[in-house]
Amino acid sequence: LDTVNRTLELGHYYNLDSNSLFIIETAAWFSNLCYDRDPWNYQKKNSQYAEKFLQKIGVRQDLIKNITNCILCTRLPQQPKNTMEEISCDAHMYHLGLEDFEKQSKLIRKELMLITRKKISKDEWKQRDLELLQNHRFKTEFAKQLLETQQRKNLDLLTSKPIITSRISMGLTDQQNQLENSKESPNYKA
Repeated sequence: LDTVNRTLELGHYYNLDSNSLFIIETAAWFSNLCYDRDPWNYQKKNSQYAEKFLQKIGVRQDLIKNITNCILCTRLPQQPKNTMEEISCDAHMYHLGLEDFEKQSKLIRKELMLITRKKISKDEWKQRDLELLQNHRFKTEFAKQLLETQQRKNLDLLTSKPIITSRISMGLTDQQNQLENSKESPNYKA
């Protein structure tokens, strides 16, 4: 829902016509559909589901093509080819420029660990966040004006925090690491 709302906020700012708004909103609704099945490569599956469903209900093929392009372009590294795709990309990365980025990031990490049933260390996640904040550039001028300053602040805040010493550098064996990871996993029961 956040992605849909952000998409529409950007679309209305750019005074998109009704067809373009339909395209970006529909893409936003389908954009995270398969995230829980394959969080590393879900865009392709999402676009296939969208195409199949939209064909079934009689949506014009040119609209379907634009919708699937808006879904597919959100995969990193993002390479949008038009304003609708730029809006889709910015809506997906909007959280990077919010004051509650750290809170959102923690929730995403927790969600990903639940989906994959794998432990993601705080150090790993911090590195991921650092790379995202350092490398991401918003695509639309509106998102740049609205979100880039806070994105830089989020990067500064993250770089000011020390990296936690890894378990390996503390001399723990792989077996001890696995035991510790299993205790910290969401499915662990004492």
